[in-house]
Amino acid sequence: MDDGAPDALLVVMGKVREDPLRVSSVEFFIWLLSYEFSDTVVLFTRNKVVFAVSAKKKALLDQMKKPDDYSGPEVEIVQKDSKTDNLGDFIDNLLTTNITSGNNVAMFKKIDEEDGDLTKMLIERVKANNLKLTEMQEFMDRVNRVKIYEEIQNVKIAARFTEWSFKKLIGELEDCMQNDIKVKHRKIGGNFEKLLDSPEKMGSFMKQHGVTDSQLLEFPLPVLIQSGEHFNLNKF
Repeated sequence: MDDGAPDALLVVMGKVREDPLRVSSVEFFIWLLSYEFSDTVVLFTRNKVVFAVSAKKKALLDQMKKPDDYSGPEVEIVQKDSKTDNLGDFIDNLLTTNITSGNNVAMFKKIDEEDGDLTKMLIERVKANNLKLTEMQEFMDRVNRVKIYEEIQNVKIAARFTEWSFKKLIGELEDCMQNDIKVKHRKIGGNFEKLLDSPEKMGSFMKQHGVTDSQLLEFPLPVLIQSGEHFNLNKF
């Protein structure tokens, strides 16, 4: 964290819902862990990351291995039992033990709402411990900005892959239309996504851009194709 950054970050999520009340927090967990960690608190300080989770999630996180050259903050995983622990005391201990410098604590507040007792109690105890609660989204916006050489290179490759792959898709669609080939949209989309599983089809792109493993590339969303209008290809 740099000057002007919060002294600590708190991310909390209650129960999983079809219409989540803590939208930014859910997105954060998926961004960080590719998984919605319900009934969980994560505390980030300058020197430490603490996961407060259930026994089942603790067992899952305990299996994660640190890289051999890891030099980042200490990672601690503590078990939280919502049925037997005094939730207020547990949160107080989590905050006072780990936030030892400064009092500026950031959480997602702008669009996130309370989604249960855990979130409600966490916010109450943050205020009760005289910690200043600020918005976390502004800090995350800065974190997510492209800023180092490797990230810039990744964005460039992603852009080139998008251009390369969609040119192939357009070529296939043009061939279907010009030759009056009847094929379902989902079949074209499914075949297109299988590009990543074919070293032969990916070979030219990978060689040109120095990509050694096609699994490093992915489509962030399913390929969806829609039609139903009359088009004149000469206008494109």
